[in-house]
Amino acid sequence: MNTTVEVGWYHLPLEVGAPNVWRNEPSIRVRCRSNAIRKAGGMNVSNVMMWRDGGTITFIISDHAMSGEYRLRTPFAGEPRLLFRDDVQLQCGGLAEKALASSLRTWLDAAVTNEVAAAFERLDSLPEWRNLPVDLQRVVPLHWLRTVVVYLEARTAAA
Repeated sequence: MNTTVEVGWYHLPLEVGAPNVWRNEPSIRVRCRSNAIRKAGGMNVSNVMMWRDGGTITFIISDHAMSGEYRLRTPFAGEPRLLFRDDVQLQCGGLAEKALASSLRTWLDAAVTNEVAAAFERLDSLPEWRNLPVDLQRVVPLHWLRTVVVYLEARTAAA
């Protein structure tokens, strides 16, 4: 899998009294560049990011009926975590969430190999993700998407 990881610290000058529009600026950006991963399940998934607000996950789906820019809000913003498609909130547990969970599950099942599953187990066992080895860094975006899938499946099953 060919994944590009860009890690950076953003020191942005803010004016006193101005709204902090930069607080959700990502500190880690991960882009999946593997065609096998991106095309798995018949759709492209790209620009997978975890924001430094405590867990907002964003990603883009293209070449599919579910195409759009998605954002699952951080758990620190309260439960239920809101899901947005192209900045429009989807109904919690609704049909659109069920369809997305199903499509992402199909995509994820096609993308996860035995090697990736073993890396997921290693990541799940770590109390903190600092200075990850390259083999684990490569599966982090898939792990984030797995987080989205597991959360949506649990919520739509309960609805």
